[in-house]
Amino acid sequence: MSDDPSELSASSSSANTKSTTDPIKSFLSGGFGGVACVLVGHPFDLTKTRLQTAAPGVYTGAVDVVRKIFAQDGIRG
Repeated sequence: MSDDPSELSASSSSANTKSTTDPIKSFLSGGFGGVACVLVGHPFDLTKTRLQTAAPGVYTGAVDVVRKIFAQDGIRG
């Protein structure tokens, strides 16, 4: 790297641009990651909650819970 002033100003302006886009990218990627986590995890949590709160003998297992949810509520719940 040389001491040419044009190179110094170009590198500092690109550093400023990068510092303003990185928080935006982080925010958006975190948002998409959070949505993906909910979409994947919610059906498992629903199954677990139904198993834990049901009276004994209502469900025979997790697959039975899923079958009965689809039969009663349909795919959209």
